[in-house]
Amino acid sequence: MKQALEPFERFYTQQLAKADLSSLREVYSPHVEFIDPVDRLAGIDALESYFHHLMNGLESCHFDISTIQAGDAEAFVIWQMRICHPRVRGGAEICIEGASHLKFTSQIDYHRDYYDLGAMLYEHLPLLGRAVRRLKRRLAL
Repeated sequence: MKQALEPFERFYTQQLAKADLSSLREVYSPHVEFIDPVDRLAGIDALESYFHHLMNGLESCHFDISTIQAGDAEAFVIWQMRICHPRVRGGAEICIEGASHLKFTSQIDYHRDYYDLGAMLYEHLPLLGRAVRRLKRRLAL
């Protein structure tokens, strides 16, 4: 369990903040399945390309992991991601809370992220953001 989770935690809380993807292949297995609200990927090459694309243009990206609940071959991780992108919300920091479901052997074989894509992106775009916030207010009790 520690063999897979410690490198995972170190990668997200320390290396990703420096845009250092060098240990990605140590964290994830060659046949990793990665799913998030944006995409579904198969294999380490696709995941590495995806991370390079995501990190391109970001001024900063930092993860705080608050909880890891782990069993023998799977874990649930609760986290907060803070990002800054010059073209989203004028470069101001955006905080997104989320959770990840992981399955692992000696490396992460399956990673599924759960977070509100609207809170991450749509609500911070000038025209679309106003419409999304208005719709959310109408749907609220």
